Amino acid sequence: MNNCSAQGDCILPDTCACYPAFDGKYCDQNAEPNTNSPSFGQIFYNATIIENSPVGTMILQVQANDTDTGRNGQVFYTVVGDKVIDGRLAIDGTSGKIYSTSMLDFETIKTPSFNVTIVASDNGLPQKSGVTIVQITVVDENDNCPTFIEPSGNLQLEFSVLNPGDTLTKVSAIDLDSGLNDIIYSMSKSGGAFSIDPKTGVITVTSNLTSGLYHLKIIASDNLDVSCRTETSLTVEIKGVPTKEPLTSPASSS
Repeated sequence: MNNCSAQGDCILPDTCACYPAFDGKYCDQNAEPNTNSPSFGQIFYNATIIENSPVGTMILQVQANDTDTGRNGQVFYTVVGDKVIDGRLAIDGTSGKIYSTSMLDFETIKTPSFNVTIVASDNGLPQKSGVTIVQITVVDENDNCPTFIEPSGNLQLEFSVLNPGDTLTKVSAIDLDSGLNDIIYSMSKSGGAFSIDPKTGVITVTSNLTSGLYHLKIIASDNLDVSCRTETSLTVEIKGVPTKEPLTSPASSS
């Protein structure tokens, strides 16, 4: 429309970007002095995002106001950060909405809580700006189940003699989730022949055994509210249970 009065560029239908010192919808007015800087409602923001949230998740929205009129009161937003946020965050320049641009993994990110600076700049001449700080915290979730390292697969053990109180074996698992995520060991019912220490993973014999196979299911669970568990199998073969010869006493002579 009206070629932006030859004092600006048409950037969209019926939208002009005025040259410095000009204002108005069609750049047909002289710009007023740029008196005020944009001002954020808060000098510090806190926000959280759950790890592994989809790319494009909105984290929060900041807002700054500029009491000037016309182009001097138009506010645009940018993010200023370091290598911590490179490729991880983006801000909508006009709305102030901050989005994730990559998947954030609590276990691999070096700093789960980090600060970014948001700059609000006006469109006046000279341009003025205001800043705020946003602290973003990546929240851990239970996204890893325990993994058995001993044994690494199904295990078969052979014995000829096992007595109550003997140690059968020890299982061990790790959990890649961060924080106080203790592993608890348990075992499927085995006829009362074996027991497992829930903290150490040591399996012991609890009763007399007969020859044959014993199939055990060993379970490693984390201790979070929504628990994740992993199972492994253990087969115990008792090949032969020795029997004691009956005691005999020498015949007495009369």
